[in-house]
Amino acid sequence: MDGTVLNTLPSITYFMDRTLTRFGLPAIGEENCRRFVGNGARILVERVFDYLGLDKGDSARFDAIYRDYKEGYDADPLYLTEPYPGILPLLTSLRDADIAVGIVSNKPHTAVLPLARHFFGDLVGEVQGAADGLPLKPDPAVVRTVMHRLGSAERSTAYIGDSEVDIATGRALGAGRTIGVLWGFREREKLAGADLLVSRAEEIYPAALSLPL
Repeated sequence: MDGTVLNTLPSITYFMDRTLTRFGLPAIGEENCRRFVGNGARILVERVFDYLGLDKGDSARFDAIYRDYKEGYDADPLYLTEPYPGILPLLTSLRDADIAVGIVSNKPHTAVLPLARHFFGDLVGEVQGAADGLPLKPDPAVVRTVMHRLGSAERSTAYIGDSEVDIATGRALGAGRTIGVLWGFREREKLAGADLLVSRAEEIYPAALSLPL
């Protein structure tokens, strides 16, 4: 979701910087947030602690900052968030071609679900974010579950993402095609190993259409 279909970086940065200033800490800004996201909210906070030279072993401080950030973001995940150019026409084209679409994110499910409903509605068939007891990507287990719910098999699935985590997920899944998008949160070199790199959303449609049923 983040960095692939939705530009959530301004929103994540806003809520993270707001939390940090509430705790008397310096804001880290958008470029640092860009580097730190991708493995879930808790890892994001761990990376922020590392960047600021804070003690991650101070569980009371860590938990307070993590809780403040997560509660703030989950309360208003739509804030400052927009789909990337071309995403809505792409999803419409895929639906019209009877190609099922699912979203799996390391973002908490409490944020993923309202974002998907608001921006995409019935253009996306299955949505799953991070939740207790579910492994995060690059473990492919949740992606495989969503894929099977959509009635697809590995060789018929295009796995699409913007980060090294996504490329590793697609490889671990055994996806028919792993596609890296160049408009997201990571540099091109982080997408090494993708079967295809795309710079525009409309390039995904023929790649998806060419997969075996």
